[in-house]
Amino acid sequence: MTAGVTGLAVAAIAAGLFIAVQRHGGRIAARLGARLLRGAVESLAGFRTALERIYHSPSRVALSAVLHLAAWIANGAVVWLGFRMMGARLDLAGALAIESLVYAIRSAAVVIPNALGVQEGAYVVLGPLFGVGADVALAMSVLKRARDIAIGVPVLLLWQGAEGRRVLSER
Repeated sequence: MTAGVTGLAVAAIAAGLFIAVQRHGGRIAARLGARLLRGAVESLAGFRTALERIYHSPSRVALSAVLHLAAWIANGAVVWLGFRMMGARLDLAGALAIESLVYAIRSAAVVIPNALGVQEGAYVVLGPLFGVGADVALAMSVLKRARDIAIGVPVLLLWQGAEGRRVLSER
């Protein structure tokens, strides 16, 4: 319990610092950019204006954070349900922990396209730490990849069709 409260406190402080840097770090970035890169000031000015517009409405920022948290919990619940349907005895907190760690690892592997292999390895390593067999954890990763493919392939095909029509209409 203490570790969870400590983790939440550290996360809240980190989020506050992140917002503070976004809101007030633009001036520092503009000065540094002006020294190092030509034309960076104009690009940074547009970025800074966009950030100011976002933070001008704190209720929208708060709603965005709440929706993000709800989506993350819902995704963890789907993973929990998947594990349960595969016969693993895992509680919701464990599923949320696995899911958050997998996404942290995937984010760290940003240079690997779609974190291919990284997600699978993360599930295989993390699963046994939460009482889930490596085989079941790998099956969950494959299940999540199937979801990505089921959504991604049709969208890519629609995009290619739209681009093809655009190119043909220009001729």
